[in-house]
Amino acid sequence: MTLARVIHASLAPTVSLRDVRLAAALLVRPAAWQNGPHRERLEQELKAHVENASVVALGSGRNALRLVLEALELRRGDAVFLQAYTCVSVPGPVLWVGATPVYVDIRPDTFTMDPDDLRRKLEALPPRSRPRVLIVQHTFGLPADLDQLLEIARAQNLFVIEDCAHALGATYQGRPVGTFGDAAIVSFGRDKVISSVFGGALFVRNAFVAQRLAPRIAALPVPSRWWIAQQLLHPLLATAARETYWAGGRYALRSFQELGVLSKALTAAEKRGGAPSLAPHHLPNALAALARSQFQQLPEFSQQRQTLAKHYTESLRDFSDVRLPEIPPDRTHGFLRYTIRVPNPARLHAAARRAGIILGDWYDTVVAPRDTDLSAVQYRLGSCPHAEEAAQRSVNLPTSPGIGIPEADRVLRSVRKARSLPHWGHANPQ
Repeated sequence: MTLARVIHASLAPTVSLRDVRLAAALLVRPAAWQNGPHRERLEQELKAHVENASVVALGSGRNALRLVLEALELRRGDAVFLQAYTCVSVPGPVLWVGATPVYVDIRPDTFTMDPDDLRRKLEALPPRSRPRVLIVQHTFGLPADLDQLLEIARAQNLFVIEDCAHALGATYQGRPVGTFGDAAIVSFGRDKVISSVFGGALFVRNAFVAQRLAPRIAALPVPSRWWIAQQLLHPLLATAARETYWAGGRYALRSFQELGVLSKALTAAEKRGGAPSLAPHHLPNALAALARSQFQQLPEFSQQRQTLAKHYTESLRDFSDVRLPEIPPDRTHGFLRYTIRVPNPARLHAAARRAGIILGDWYDTVVAPRDTDLSAVQYRLGSCPHAEEAAQRSVNLPTSPGIGIPEADRVLRSVRKARSLPHWGHANPQ
């Protein structure tokens, strides 16, 4: 295996020297960790981005989803429609509020919700179940088919929540995603479009729900200083781990998480459908400062992702056994990750790793991560065949701002190498 600098799809992908310096400067100012001006300023900047919505910055995207679902006062058995081929952090909040997740299949060409299957799932709903909410996921940064999905939602009186965790900056028919539904969530997680390690925001355009949420939002706490310190340490330690990845950095990072010096992105309880121990809270001032710094770089981030996506497309388009992302002409893809489908992802991951490259595995199971208890999150195998097939074939090529064309060419060489290996055309064993 080469000892060249690691290319990693998910290890601090947006963190630059600028972010490390900012996190270090914040670490030595504990008085500014919890309270200060940055959360309000971030909310104002986000509001200017989406317009005509109330905006609140929160500790995570999943708790943003939890809060808006709680405001709808769902009853046990109420149906919340969401797509399969997703992360457990989407069905999790549905379960936490006592509602029932109903998984809808994806369109195999876009990885986003299939309106036809949504209609089928609505028709198949048991008589005692009430259809209440539709969560529209813009997978990997590609806006879903909003015209058809919103038409169905209006006919069924569904409350529409856009899941923009992958898609901040993407557009549909010239408008930013997050401006079409009754509410929207974004994530500032460690591997999202912009990152404050933990964090997210809730946009609410439905005035009644915004009014109902207001007292709950006002009463939210800020997290402890220790929790904030864990997040501020992450850009420093994750960057160090990335730079020394093959010399023990990957093991050090895992040790920091196991020892509690750094927090984990998901808890074991969440993978079994349970709620995290940390309740909804405001995004603290220090993490809002990190998010603001990256939000100001969003145009540059988006341009770099588009450049890399174009390079991948031009280099791979003649490979009939590599299926590339398809982008309808009425939308712009944010390309949080450039996701291809290949006959044998395991061989591609192995070939890349031998070249010092860790490719992404969103989503190598129909509800990620791989150790999620599917029965606990109420997913029934066979109910979304296109999503299950996509999970067996998907590999993410990195598009992070720190990746340039030379690094992309290293990734492409690993794809070519994998294609030359024996049994490339044979699917992974089930």
